[in-house]
Order: sequence, then C-alpha cells, then structure tokens
Amino acid sequence: DAGIRLGRIYHPPATLNTCDLLIGPGNHWDHATVQHLRQSFGDRLYYGWEYLLFDDTVTQHAPVPYVEREQGALVFCAGGSDPDDALAQMYDWAAALLPDVDKRVLLGVHYRGTLREGMDTLRRSVERFTTDALRTAALVVTMFGVTVYECLYARTPVVTFARTREDSRASQRLALAGVNAAPSDDPPLWSAMTQDRFCAMVEAHWDGDVRDGMYTASEGLLDGLGTHRVAEAIMRLA
Repeated sequence: DAGIRLGRIYHPPATLNTCDLLIGPGNHWDHATVQHLRQSFGDRLYYGWEYLLFDDTVTQHAPVPYVEREQGALVFCAGGSDPDDALAQMYDWAAALLPDVDKRVLLGVHYRGTLREGMDTLRRSVERFTTDALRTAALVVTMFGVTVYECLYARTPVVTFARTREDSRASQRLALAGVNAAPSDDPPLWSAMTQDRFCAMVEAHWDGDVRDGMYTASEGLLDGLGTHRVAEAIMRLA
C-alpha cells in the first residue's frame, strides 16, 4: 500500500501477488516449477548456480590444489537437520569399507541427529563444521544441500545422496557435469540405499584418478559472486 516492493529468496510457491522478484539460488527446484515461475515472473526470476549465497568464509580462499589433498581425509558432513540419522549410517558403513582411511565427521550448528551427542566409536571424530575442512578434504560424503555447492566452489570431490526427488535430480545434473557422484537409478533416494550400493559408490570414488577428474571438472563452474548478483537484483527493485 505504501509502494513497497518485495523480493523473495528461495520460495518456489511465490506468485506475483506475493512478491515482485524471486531468487532461486541453486539448481534443484522441480523443472515444472521453474517453468511455471518463468512464465509468471519472466526476467524477474533469477534462478541458478550463479545466485548461490555463499558465506564470506567460503569465498575468501582459493581452492586447495588437488595434489595437496590427495591423501587427505574422507569427510562426512551434515550442515543441518538429519532426521533419519543418515550420517551415522554412512559413517558406520564406510568404517568397515575403508578402515585405514582417515575419516572425519563434520556437524553444522543446526545439526539434529544422533551424532550430536557422539557415539562411542565416533567421539574423537566428530567436529564442528568448518569450510576449511571441506577445502582440504580428499572426498566428501553428504546429503544434497548447501554443502554440495560449497564443495563445488572449493573443487572438492563429493558423493551426494538425496531425500527428495528434486534433490536427486540436482545431484544427477552435477554428476553429469562430472563434479559429483550420485546414485544413477530412479529414484536415487537415500530411503532406497543399501550398504552394498553405498560402499560401491564410495569405494569407486575414493580412487585417486576419479577424484582428480572431479576436481578438474569443477574448475570455473562457480565464481562465488552470487551474493553480489542477488544484491544487484534487489537494488533494481528500488
């Protein structure tokens, strides 16, 4: 009523009646949803990797060369909620698969799951999430989310699992780009994962040549300027 114009970020149910601008940082919304939003918002929809909102700690350092991390850790990461304790299951399966590999568990401040208290076998391995740990990892195993995009920016090889079809499709798009490993069947969801399939994926991508290829393929895909682009788009509303 006062002439205020509103922009929304990460809100696929948005309509022109609820905002003047919509920003979708990432590449994991359902294709039909994106098509509908493009028809509604036209050039006022900003959607894609180039609008990812990275924290300054992600973009203030250059990627660590692969040769300096080749013998690094196998990192399991959960930045937020973990309602089905997938991270604990991942670690348990991989512990038997690669017993001699240095394994680390990173938990974000918003993590909710059984590993927060620390199981007896993990107590010395559970650490607070830091972007530096992602930058130096040899391989990251995680559920699809912001962590995957942070790995992409840092050129860190990553194996991704998903809970929803939208996330699984995004994982597949990254896998086709050669920067991510994701289950290839349909639906590639965590709920359908088995120990044998999980271990086969991790073992295949622990191979140094495979990881090196993922590192190389991710060069230049993200420039870390998404926050600036979002700010510019919002300022154009004024």
